[in-house]
Parts: sequence; structure tokens; C-alpha cells
Amino acid sequence: MFEIDKKARRLSQKEKDQYINEGYVTGLPVFSENAVKDLHNWYDELSSKLPNNVDINKTNMWHKASKKFHDLCRTPVILDNDAKNLVLNQEVSFDQLDQSKIVSLNLKAGQISLHNDALLHGSEANNSDRRRCGVTMRFSPTNVKGDLNVWPFFETQLARGVDEYKLNPTAKIPTGEATPKKMFSFSHEFENEW
Repeated sequence: MFEIDKKARRLSQKEKDQYINEGYVTGLPVFSENAVKDLHNWYDELSSKLPNNVDINKTNMWHKASKKFHDLCRTPVILDNDAKNLVLNQEVSFDQLDQSKIVSLNLKAGQISLHNDALLHGSEANNSDRRRCGVTMRFSPTNVKGDLNVWPFFETQLARGVDEYKLNPTAKIPTGEATPKKMFSFSHEFENEW
């Protein structure tokens, strides 16, 4: 779908060890310069579909709404980074952090980082004159059961393999392009737009 960088590769043993020991790996090449341009254009396209009063940063569940987004989340070079292992309004103030342990993960366009979701992470404000945008993809083994009392909109979509456990509701796979206009939606809410 989007052109892959010729430098894309599997994780080295050193990177796997870093992920296990430190909870992150950064600067992994995935998308080519051409794909970065295509992704920027696509972001503009997605943004233009939203009503003027809706900030794209206040939407989620694009993988449930858009076939193209669903497919992006299944980019083989990302899913085949062979590892063992939401938009939340939560913040930790700087006085709660050991600042000597802060690591900056500066990425170039087209690169990704992998980090354990339990690792405290976030980003400072963008003070440049260039747009900064990214996609969060969360993957979990099928033996994990979502707590629907906490996450009532939780639905899974299989990325690889077989779901032998069937512990969670399954989201319909998009067959066309729809646009989330709010936070948290069920997959069936987009069907009439496909």
C-alpha cells in the first residue's frame, strides 16, 4: 500500500534485547521517502473529511472505519518485527519523573518506534513550523481479555494467526472508507459509510 524503505529489516538481537530490558526500540526504518509524501497527503485527505469543529487529534478508531487504515496497521514489515511480547487523557507531571531516566526517541519521517505499552511515554509540544503526526498501533496476543467495563468500545481485529481463545468482541473489517468524528466508536457505526 505504501512503499517500504529499502533499509527496512527485522530487529537485530541487540534491538530485541533492548526492547526486553528497556521497553523500547526506536528509529526503525519502515516507509520510503515516497511513502512519507503519500502518508502526508493521506493525512490531509483524512483531516479534510472531518467537520471544521472536530480536531483529528481528538478522534480514534480509524482502523475500524477505514479499510486503508486497517490495511496500514497490517503492514507486513511492521508485523513481521518478530517480538516476544488509546488515546488516553492521562498525564504524569515532571516532578513525578526521574529525569535522569528520560530517553528522547527522535524519529525521522517514515520511521517507527516500538515500545511496551506499560512504559510511561508521551511527547512534548511541537514547537517547529512543521506538522508532526503519527499513528499509534496497538497489538496484543489473543489470550488477553479486554475489560469491557473499563473499555466498552473494545473490539479486536486479528492481525496475524488464529484467535484460538475468542475472548473479545470482534470488530468488523472495513470494506470502504469512513471517518470517525469522535472518540471511541463501535465498528458497526461506520458500516453505512462503506
